[in-house]
Amino acid sequence: MKKRLFSLAMVVIMLFGLCSCGRTSGVPSGETGRDDGKAADNAADNAAAETARLWIEDRIGNDALFSFRYGSLSFGEIVSRAEKKTGKSEDGNGNTVYTVEYLFDGVKATCTALLYGNSAAVDWVCGFENTGNADSQPITGIYAADTVVDITDAEVNYANGSNGRADDFSLMSKKLTGDAALELSSTGGRSSQGHMPYFDILGSDSGVIAAVGWTGQWTASVKREGDSVRIRAGMTKTDIALHAGESIRTPSFVLTFFEGDADAGHNAFRRLILNEYTPSDGDGKKLRYLPLTINNWGSSGTEKLLATVETAKRFGVEFDVLWVDAGWYGHRASADTYDDAWSQQVGDWFINENLYPNGFSPVSDVLHGDGKGLLLWFEPERVRKDTETYRKYGRFVLETPAMGDTCLWNFADSDAAEYMTALISTFIKNNGIDWYRQDFNCDPLLFWQLEDDRQGFHREGITEIKYITNLYRYLDTLIGQNPGLLIDNCASGGRRLDIEMMKRSVPLWRSDYYVSGNVTDSDSARSIGYNLSYWLPLSCGGSTTDGLGTSYDFRCAMGSGMTVDIPVSDFGWWSRRVDEYFRIRELMSGDYYILSQGNVTNYTKKNACYEYIDPESGEGCLILFRPEGSLAEKQTFYLKGLDPDAVYTLRVSDNGEEITASGKALSDDGLTVSMNQPRMSLVIFFSEK
Repeated sequence: MKKRLFSLAMVVIMLFGLCSCGRTSGVPSGETGRDDGKAADNAADNAAAETARLWIEDRIGNDALFSFRYGSLSFGEIVSRAEKKTGKSEDGNGNTVYTVEYLFDGVKATCTALLYGNSAAVDWVCGFENTGNADSQPITGIYAADTVVDITDAEVNYANGSNGRADDFSLMSKKLTGDAALELSSTGGRSSQGHMPYFDILGSDSGVIAAVGWTGQWTASVKREGDSVRIRAGMTKTDIALHAGESIRTPSFVLTFFEGDADAGHNAFRRLILNEYTPSDGDGKKLRYLPLTINNWGSSGTEKLLATVETAKRFGVEFDVLWVDAGWYGHRASADTYDDAWSQQVGDWFINENLYPNGFSPVSDVLHGDGKGLLLWFEPERVRKDTETYRKYGRFVLETPAMGDTCLWNFADSDAAEYMTALISTFIKNNGIDWYRQDFNCDPLLFWQLEDDRQGFHREGITEIKYITNLYRYLDTLIGQNPGLLIDNCASGGRRLDIEMMKRSVPLWRSDYYVSGNVTDSDSARSIGYNLSYWLPLSCGGSTTDGLGTSYDFRCAMGSGMTVDIPVSDFGWWSRRVDEYFRIRELMSGDYYILSQGNVTNYTKKNACYEYIDPESGEGCLILFRPEGSLAEKQTFYLKGLDPDAVYTLRVSDNGEEITASGKALSDDGLTVSMNQPRMSLVIFFSEK
């Protein structure tokens, strides 16, 4: 241990020695340029907001926001014969609401758009209602977004979804040339499996970031059209004749406008997510970071859970939430390991009394007395055939031989949705559950398609629409009936991260790559977490290893939240790591910059540096890594988001050494860091003097 500490100290001394060009003795009080910097930022924000306002008023007023076909009629033909109504109002929260309604042949098509008052973003959703007495003509080719943005020489940045691989959330880029369209989509009916439902379109000095809000099967295409870019997005296939009185909705779509480069755009989008698409805590405040949780299998039983809490208390192990995962339900008690019993019993959402004879209240009561919370795992959308629920409520499930013993609870059926809502909401209330964890470990698309087929002609897409609509209603009701409840959205690790789910939930387990025999692949964990942060400021990393190994492993796994097993080898080391982490996670909701990182083919061979900064206070941190395969002992990183005239104090968390440097020096000359051995990491905190 003494040798390791000596090496680290030498590295840090070299770091500061190589940074002498950025040293300063300080500047006179009040002579920083933060006010000027804020003015410039505000001007850019105001320009982007005005662009967004003009854009939505033009598009919604000129029938250029969405599209569909009705029978043999094109959208243009529909508009020409429809009775059209438009509206504009304020919602009381500083936002502007635009509406347009088309009435034709007993069908009402509507679009409602929200222009945010505190950001340059527009959110819209469309709906259809059959007001007549007979089936409508088929409504086909529904694009929730079919519009253009005026961007020349455009480049599109997008990302892999969560597919249980080392390249989950990897960032990619494509220059739009000629007539070729970039096609993005989900797979299997889960929204962030395949591609992420987010992408940006970047011009020379401005752009937009787009988000598809749909927790099912979506598709999007981005194509150059002269000096503009055409965006089309919606469900993959729709061919729906509405029954009399029947209504449906489309996916939602969000565009965030920005001035400046991609970093400016993504930080504007991250702020939008935090302010408008993030759940609130029990005090009604939007979450700014996620909990540190201690993981336990559901088969642990009451005594072991209480013993875990007591051990943490005795040794001063800090945590926020006790995590109880799968295996607490049904009749069969499994060993305290990851085995098949948890999966074989999904659907039977009653407590295994052999494990928890008095339910979860004995555990939640103790946790609440210590100011901590209880998280409990569910999977309400999946039902195994060998369960009491299947035998008793088989009418509420969808099944197919292709999926064997796995069935889908049919949330498209209102009675099935209401039954599950009442069951789970009552369970949460009676057992003192603070975090409801919703997993979903199967692809629903085939079930939906087969049910469409059973309904007859011109019903393609109807099951998915009703399913997703009722799923949103289910989650909203759980939150409404259980004040302060927070929802963890898993879906085989990060496979439902669309913006509609982000309104209602957060991902406390962002990739199942960790549980596929890869718990020691720290560099992939780093790549997965820090790439996801480019789009979403709140996500949780972690591992089921004891204390997450070394400081390198721990920092690779960090997110705005973490889940870990309780450490048993070195409680002192753990406390130091957690103290550092609690400071870092509060900064992770600030602006974010990837200063250096390899791509999907070389991220294990290149040093990485990530920066978080609060633009208001100027406080931030750098998190640096030298992976095993990197030969670079020394590298210069150019910080971003700093006030060039301000003076910053930089402090290395690992040994406490400090320097001061101007923002201009740190941005223009850079900070040169030396790390003299592979698998080394550093955390450097900085703040304005």
